[in-house]
Amino acid sequence: SLLQGQVVFDENQDCSASAGELPLGGWIVRASTGASDFYGVTNSEGRYFIAVNPDTYTLEVLEPNYLWTACVNPIVFNFSSEGDTIFNDFFLQAVVNCPAMQVDIGTPFLRRCFDNTLYVQYCNLGTVTAENAFIEVTLDSFLSLQSSTIPHSGQTGNTYTFPIGDVGIGECGSFSILAYVS
Repeated sequence: SLLQGQVVFDENQDCSASAGELPLGGWIVRASTGASDFYGVTNSEGRYFIAVNPDTYTLEVLEPNYLWTACVNPIVFNFSSEGDTIFNDFFLQAVVNCPAMQVDIGTPFLRRCFDNTLYVQYCNLGTVTAENAFIEVTLDSFLSLQSSTIPHSGQTGNTYTFPIGDVGIGECGSFSILAYVS
């Protein structure tokens, strides 16, 4: 059996699909029996697909933060036989109009006396565009910046500022930093 649908930003707050409303990619949808959980992640068109066995399921979209609320969430479905497909769209509305940047930085390892790559990933999980956004990265005193895939716009001590411009709703990006470990 299959649960499928779309997760959409309901900008006009009418709890239905309207032309031009933004599909929300990268959102998690969970189907739960109480004993088992099944997950789907929306694609760039906001569509999710979850394969399940016949049973009764509570289907819900997991909001990434307090800035969002779904019109109806959760919803209970009952699959009576194999091969059934149930369609359900989720319409998300803004509780507060605010950008919410999430930033992660990581590296597989650091090797002394060599250049090492640090990977920076960012996403706007908010309900409006993050305008003129920038990321500040503070390097440990044992690290010295050698280069980066986007230029930094300033430095104060070991803190570097990387301008990333406007970041739309649900938009993500990344860049890397090459740093020497003393």
